[in-house]
Amino acid sequence: MFFLLETLNNMTYKPDLTVVRLPDDAPRAFLLRLFSDRSASAVRRSNGGGWRQVSRFHYVSDEEVFEALEDKAINLRAVSLNELTSCLVVEIPADSRFYAADQFALLLELLRSVSLEPRVYKAAGSDAIHLYLMLTERVRLGDACTALSKLFDRSGLQLNDGDLSIFGPDQLVTLPLQAGFAWLADDLQIKVLRDEIP
Repeated sequence: MFFLLETLNNMTYKPDLTVVRLPDDAPRAFLLRLFSDRSASAVRRSNGGGWRQVSRFHYVSDEEVFEALEDKAINLRAVSLNELTSCLVVEIPADSRFYAADQFALLLELLRSVSLEPRVYKAAGSDAIHLYLMLTERVRLGDACTALSKLFDRSGLQLNDGDLSIFGPDQLVTLPLQAGFAWLADDLQIKVLRDEIP
């Protein structure tokens, strides 16, 4: 049976979108809430290759999100963040100086000094680190990215091109919890691999 998604945390969904009812599951609901605007997306094979943009007329359904999280999934999926968001994502590439634990600690200290508590993950399908910054209220993604960028610029960390990037309105984030995803400790050691979870 089909139904319209209900409003979650003061967020409304496009009225023409329907989905198959899925089991009530708080983590899945949280993931769908973080990535509810899935009109921009890309896919790539789990075993490598380049990202391929999906038609802008294709809205990634809840079922497609959950299929990407399955052990047997052959594709990785990336989607856009919501225009009104309660989450920012910062990516640290494997060749960044912040990939070293001592430099990463400086970045964490800066973020925590403004009451941001980063959730640290290894991105699915790459060696990049993703920092999820959960906000206390929904804000415009572009404005939040600008504010965070200014924080980094004024920090004295002397960022170089390629040290990190903030996912903005026109960028796609690899969905968490796909193959290769991992939870990381503050010293960047792996706490739990996604593939170890049954």
